[in-house]
Amino acid sequence: MNDRGEAEVVSADAARQIGKAIEEWRRAQGKSQRELQHIANVSQTQVSRILAGKFSRAAEPVLQLCAAAGI
Repeated sequence: MNDRGEAEVVSADAARQIGKAIEEWRRAQGKSQRELQHIANVSQTQVSRILAGKFSRAAEPVLQLCAAAGI
C-alpha cells in the first residue's frame, strides 16, 4: 500500500515471482489452498489467481499471504 492507502501496481513478472514464492511456501508448509483462503480471507478463485501470479495490484489479500509466507 502506498501512503494514500492504495494498492501498489505490480509488474506481471513480479506477480509471477510472488505467486511462485507463496506456492512454494504453501507446499513446504503442507498447507492447502483452503488454508490460504482463511489466511487471506478470500475466495478459492482469488487464491488460485494469486498463486498463478495473475494480479496487478498488491492488495490486502496478496500482502497477507506474503506476510504469512515471510516474503
